[in-house]
Amino acid sequence: MEACIDGILFISKKHARHRFRANILSAWDHRCAYCGEPATTLDHVHPMSRGGLTVPENLVACCLECNRRKGSQDVWAWWRAQTFWRVDRELDVVEWLDGFDFTL
Repeated sequence: MEACIDGILFISKKHARHRFRANILSAWDHRCAYCGEPATTLDHVHPMSRGGLTVPENLVACCLECNRRKGSQDVWAWWRAQTFWRVDRELDVVEWLDGFDFTL
C-alpha cells in the first residue's frame, strides 16, 4: 500500500521489505552471486551470527543450495573451496561489499 502526503511517498512495511528484496535480486539479475544459478534467496555475506547486518551492502542474491551449504561459514573460505568459484564473481561480490565495515 502506498500513500502520498505533501509529496512524500509512504509505503507499508510489507511493501518496503518486498521492494528491498526485489531490488537486491534484480541488481544481481536474479543469479546467485556465488555459482551463477537462478537465485531465489538472499545471503548475508558476513553472517548475522558473526555480526553481519541486514543491509544491502551485506546481502547478495543466492540460490537455495549455496545458501544452505554456506550457512554461517566464512564466505571466502567456503566459496574458494567450491568447484564453481570464479575470480570474476568474487570481484563482483567484493565490489558490492565495498565500503561495508565488517568490524562492527
